[in-house]
Amino acid sequence: EFDLYVLDGLNTMGLTNAGVLADLYTYMDNDANFKRETYYMNLWSLFEKNGCLYEFVPTFNIAGTYGAESVIGDRTGWTIDEFTTLADQYGGPRNLLVNNRSLVLGYMIQYGLFPYIDLENSTCDFTNEGFYQWLNFIGGFTTDSNYEAPLSCGWIYDFNQYYDLTVSTDDTIIVAGMPAEDAGGPVVMALNAYGISATTEHPELCWDFLMSLMEDETQERLTGFSMRRDRMEEQFRRATISNDNPDALFYGWTVGEEEAPYPCMTQESVDYFRNLLENINRCAFRNDDIYNIIIEEATAYFNETKDPISIETVAAQIQDRVLKCLQETAK
Repeated sequence: EFDLYVLDGLNTMGLTNAGVLADLYTYMDNDANFKRETYYMNLWSLFEKNGCLYEFVPTFNIAGTYGAESVIGDRTGWTIDEFTTLADQYGGPRNLLVNNRSLVLGYMIQYGLFPYIDLENSTCDFTNEGFYQWLNFIGGFTTDSNYEAPLSCGWIYDFNQYYDLTVSTDDTIIVAGMPAEDAGGPVVMALNAYGISATTEHPELCWDFLMSLMEDETQERLTGFSMRRDRMEEQFRRATISNDNPDALFYGWTVGEEEAPYPCMTQESVDYFRNLLENINRCAFRNDDIYNIIIEEATAYFNETKDPISIETVAAQIQDRVLKCLQETAK
C-alpha cells in the first residue's frame, strides 16, 4: 500500500475511477491553517473530477500559442480559419509559427483536442468536418522549423521566461490557445503533482508533506509558476522595478556589450499576465495512450508511410482506436 502518489504529467483517470486517491478538498477543509484565498483555486479546480480534487499541484506551466500583441492581437483563442487568415498575411503558416509539423501535432493534441474528446464520459468524435480541418491544418506545416517566424506554440515555464519574452520583443506577450474549433484559451500544465492514497494510515503526515511544498524555501527550488498568489504578486511587484535596483526581480541581468541593466516589465504586461492567471479555464490533455494513437495515425497519414488513404479513413481509424482505449480505461 502506498501513502503518496507522484502524478507528474500522468492521466489520473484510472486511479480516480478505482477510488485509489483521496479528495484533497476534504484535507483543505479540515486544516484550519489552509486559506483558499491564498492560492489560485481557480487553477487548482481545473484538476477536479466529479467535484473532487485528487491532485496537489504546487507549481504549473501555461501553454498555448504566444507572441507579441502587435502580431497576435489581444485574443485568448482562435479558430483554425482565424489563424489561417493571419498566416496568409505572412505567406503561410510556417512563416507565422516557429514550430515544425511534428511539434504542432503534439501541441494540438495536448492543447487543442478538446472539441473531439470527452475523457470524463469516455466518448469521442473524430469523424467530422471539424477534425478533418484539424488534420489538414497540421499537415500544412513543414518538417522543418522557421526560427524567423513571430509566433511560437508550447509551454511558458515560469515568470522568468515570460519576462524575457516580453522585454526581448518590447511588447506585451499574449498567450492564446492553439487554433481549434472551439477557439479555446491557453491551458495549465501541472508540475510536481501529488496525490494521497484514500486508504493511507498516515493522512496527517501526507498532508503535512504536501503543504511543505508550498513553503517559501521549497517554492524557491521548484520550477514553474507558483500556485501561491502572494508569491506571484511579489514577482509582479518586483518585475516593474528598474533593474539597477537590488530589489528588482531581475537585478543583475544585463544586455549588450555595455552590459546595461535589462529593462523592467511594463505595468501593462504585468496586469495582462495577472489577468491571464485569473481566467485560464482548462488544463492540458493528458493521456499517453491516446496521444500515441493520434501521433502514429496522423504521422503515417502525413508521411504516407502506409498505403495512401483518405482523410476520412484515417479519422475513422483514430475514432475506432481511441474509443476502444476510452472504453478500456472506463472499466
